[in-house]
Amino acid sequence: MIRLHPKDKYSYYEKFEDKPCLVIQRPGRPAQTNDSWNPTREDMYGLAELMNYSDVVINVASTITIDAVAFDTPVINVAFDGYKTKPYKDSCKRYYDYDHYKNIVKTGGVKIAYSIGELIDYTNLYLKNPSIDAEGRKIIREEQCWKLDGNSGKRIAEYIFQYFLRVYHS
Repeated sequence: MIRLHPKDKYSYYEKFEDKPCLVIQRPGRPAQTNDSWNPTREDMYGLAELMNYSDVVINVASTITIDAVAFDTPVINVAFDGYKTKPYKDSCKRYYDYDHYKNIVKTGGVKIAYSIGELIDYTNLYLKNPSIDAEGRKIIREEQCWKLDGNSGKRIAEYIFQYFLRVYHS
């Protein structure tokens, strides 16, 4: 399964359409927003199912890492640029030096693959034993998700309500 980023160009993946063992998922629908993505309820449920039932999630320093970790699904982050060597400023390696992603990496909850060989090795490792790095994934959940009880919208609404009470009734 390849789940495209909502802003990704599908034309890059058309050459894989005829592969019988591969599904390409195009989430969301076009929107006039900054990120050009307006997920449907089905998109959100589909993402949750994909993260829950995947054996391993592979991505490049994406927030999809947190989505996968919410279900304790092992994650491999790609830190190489295919078969080409790119300058650091153009390389996906630079994303792992961003402060917000360093917080993910330092937990030990994800593997970082710096070559195709490491990507294969880490994939096989997680397929054999998905509990590897579970403690690090737990730390990511605690630091990035806090509570996974389905009530985040309620907490946000309550916070906003209390804020307005303080500001406008004090």
